[in-house]
Amino acid sequence: MINPFTHKKILKKGRPGRGTIIAMSMPEAGASSQNIAMTLQVAVEGLAPYEVEDQWMVSRKDTLGFGVSLPVKVDQGNPQKVAIDWETYRSESAQQTAQRRANLAAQGPVGSGGISDPLAGGAAFGAGAAAGTFGGGGAFGAGGSQAEPVVDLRNDPIERITADGVQTKNNFYPLDMLVVATGYHQLDAILAALVGLAILWSGWRLIRESVIGLMDVAVDPTTLR
Repeated sequence: MINPFTHKKILKKGRPGRGTIIAMSMPEAGASSQNIAMTLQVAVEGLAPYEVEDQWMVSRKDTLGFGVSLPVKVDQGNPQKVAIDWETYRSESAQQTAQRRANLAAQGPVGSGGISDPLAGGAAFGAGAAAGTFGGGGAFGAGGSQAEPVVDLRNDPIERITADGVQTKNNFYPLDMLVVATGYHQLDAILAALVGLAILWSGWRLIRESVIGLMDVAVDPTTLR
C-alpha cells in the first residue's frame, strides 16, 4: 500500500489510465473508511495491460464491485504503484446516476402492459465464471458475463442439476455455484431448498455408487433361480 504522500504525488504527476476491479476483499461493516485489498487490471496508453495487487484506502461512500472501472494514475518510474483518483470516480458516478435517472424519467408512465410476470416470461441462463441469478428478467447463470452465451430455457430446458453443473436438453453447463432467485422472497426460499436437496441427492448417489464399487454385493435372488 502506498502512503498518502506518494498517493498525492502520483495523482499529480502520474500517467492517467483505468483500473478495472477483478478481485477484492469484503469490507467490514460500520467503518467509515478502511483498507481494501484489490486486484486491478490496469490499462495505460503506451503500456500493455497488466494487473496490480495492493491495498487502497476506500471511503464508505464509494460503491465498489467486481468489474467497476476506476480512473487511476500510474507512477512514471514504477507502474506497479497505482493511485486511484477518487474525486474523478465520484464525479463520474454522479454523472452516470443522473443520466440513468433522466433516462428512466424520459420513459414516461408504465402502461398496463408494461409490467411482466417474472414467472411467465420464461427463463434463460448462461454459464460464466462465478455465481448468477435465475428469474426476474429470466436469466440464471454463473458470472453473468455479457460475453457468455445466454440460453433460452424454453428451447433448451433443464433436465437435471448435478454436483458439477446443469444438464439441459442439448448441453451441459459446468458450474461452481448455483443461485436461484425469482424476485418473490417466499418462492426463492422454496426453490433454494429444492436445489439444495437435489444437490444432496446427487452427492448421496455418487457416494453410494463409489462405496458399492468397493464392496461385495449379494447376488440378486432372481439370478439364482
